[in-house]
Amino acid sequence: MRITPRKSLAGRLRFKHLELFQNVVEQHTLRGAAEVSSMTQPAATKLVQELEEMFGVLLFQRGKRGMRPTHYGEVMRRHVAIVLADIGRMREEIALVAEGGEGHIRLGVLPSLAPGLLTRSVDKLLGAHPKVRFTITEAATTELLASLARNELDLTFARIMPGDVVEGMRHGTVYVEPFAVVARRGHPLARARKPTWKLLSDATWILPAKDTPMRTFIDQLFSKNAAFRPRVAIECSTLEKVRDLIAGTDMVGVLPRSFLLDAARREELAPLKLRLDPNFAPISLVFRQHRELAPVVDAFAQAVRAAAVELGLH
Repeated sequence: MRITPRKSLAGRLRFKHLELFQNVVEQHTLRGAAEVSSMTQPAATKLVQELEEMFGVLLFQRGKRGMRPTHYGEVMRRHVAIVLADIGRMREEIALVAEGGEGHIRLGVLPSLAPGLLTRSVDKLLGAHPKVRFTITEAATTELLASLARNELDLTFARIMPGDVVEGMRHGTVYVEPFAVVARRGHPLARARKPTWKLLSDATWILPAKDTPMRTFIDQLFSKNAAFRPRVAIECSTLEKVRDLIAGTDMVGVLPRSFLLDAARREELAPLKLRLDPNFAPISLVFRQHRELAPVVDAFAQAVRAAAVELGLH
C-alpha cells in the first residue's frame, strides 16, 4: 500500500474529490453520484480512480447492488463528512457576520438540564453579544455526542459517567446534581419507611432509553443490590412528560431533585426514602477536541459557568 505523501496530497486533493466521494456513498452508483455532482459519468469515474490512487487503497466494493464503501472507505467517509461540514459551517458563519451578526451557536441540551441554567446563560450572552443567533437541539447524551462528532453542534451539555473518556472530545464539569426515585403522592412505595430494592424491582418504571447514562446507572444499582431489574413500561427522557406519567399512574421513575422544588410538583410527586449516589454523571460542557472555538462559543461557555455559580449549582 502506497499513500501519497501529505505535501503531494495537498496539491492533488480537491474539493470536488470529496464532494463526489460523499455523493457516491449516498447514491451507491457512479451514475447517480455524477448526476448529483453535475458532471459526466466518465469524469466521476476518473475522480474516484484518482482518490484510490492517492490513498493507495480500494475505497469502494463494486457489485450488483452498486458501490459500497470498503473498510478504508468507511474511514474516509467519517473524515469527509466532518471536512464538508466544516466548510459549510465556515460559509454560514462568514455569511452571518457579513449580514451584521456576531456568530451562530449550535447548542445541544439535555432534557434533565437544571431549570433556569439555559435561560440565564443565553440571557447573559445576548446581553453582551445581542446579534448572536442560537440553534438549540434537545436529545439524550448519546445522540448529542454523536451530533457533536459529526460537527452538527458546536458544544453540548452531556452527562459524562465518572472515568468515561469520550474519544475526540474534551469536557469540563459544570455541576453535579442529585437524583431521586419518585412516585405519585399516595403511592404505597411513597408511604414505605425504607423501600427495599426487591419492592422496587416489582414496580413498573418509566426510564430513559437503554445505554443512556441514567439507565445504565439504575441497572447497575439493581445489580449491586442483588435485585432483578424492573419492568420498564415507558422509555422517556422529557422531564415534564415523565412528571405527568408518574403523577397520573402507579409507575415510578427518576427525576433531578431540583425539578422537584416547584410547589406544584411537590403536591403531585413524592421522592422515595432511598439514597442515590449524589455524584452520578455530572453535567458537563463538551467540545470537539483540537478545534479552536469561535469567540462567541467560548463566551457562551463562560456564561454557563457563571450562571451555574449564581444558581448555586455545584
